[in-house]
Amino acid sequence: MDKKTYLQYHPAACAALELELRENAEQLVISPEEPLNSKPNEIDILVIRKDEGAVIRSGLGEIFKRINIWEYKNPRDLLGERIYYRTLGYAGLYLAYQAKDAAWEDVTLSFLREAKPVKLLRMFKEKGFFIDQRQPGIYHIRREGHMDMQIVVTRELNKKEYRWITKLTRHIEREDVTDMQAAIRDLKDGRELLNAESVYDLMCRMNKNNPVIKEERAMGETRELFREEFEMHERIERELREQLEEERAKRKQSDAQLEQERKRIQELEAQLAAVQG
Repeated sequence: MDKKTYLQYHPAACAALELELRENAEQLVISPEEPLNSKPNEIDILVIRKDEGAVIRSGLGEIFKRINIWEYKNPRDLLGERIYYRTLGYAGLYLAYQAKDAAWEDVTLSFLREAKPVKLLRMFKEKGFFIDQRQPGIYHIRREGHMDMQIVVTRELNKKEYRWITKLTRHIEREDVTDMQAAIRDLKDGRELLNAESVYDLMCRMNKNNPVIKEERAMGETRELFREEFEMHERIERELREQLEEERAKRKQSDAQLEQERKRIQELEAQLAAVQG
């Protein structure tokens, strides 16, 4: 593929995951393409759980421990045995270079892909792993003496529950676009809007020949959608700042009035004391 048309999948996948987990944003640190050392080895997505006691509300994070390594394969890439071994190696390198105080029991591995990796699941079963389908599209994989793992199949996930990560597909339909636009209009945080823009842009690029996306781009929907949402966010922020300044000004005025009243009370008390004396 020509470098000019190469799609950057990992940042958008990370943005989608961050949006799915945004209810626990304060307890998680999510980083795309985390370097392992000075050499070009990178974890696709790294999720650090800051508060291990916090309940992760998204089913994607039910498996989470302290260190959570994600391997994302775009729709054109295979997810097989070699990718599993490579990701397992990345986990070992991370423990060796970045988290020397952690143990393998503190790490989970997650494999994210649109289609179900049937051969990989079969291999895990043959090697004695226990496979538990926690919900449609989320498979937990465990074995004694091994890091806990999960495989997330976006094609099988509930689109209403996982509104962002399910859009990383080459099979977009009209309802997917309208649902995502509705989800974007619900966002108020600036960072969330930037993540949504990243996901939306990759979705459009992955489906550039899809009639629905062609129609959206012809109408300029993508540009207008985010322009309006960012302008709305800036307007809300500006209004809140103005309200805050007004309240601060009122507080200063109120404090000044209280000080005047306090002094007047002191004067009256002094006068009363003089009369009584």
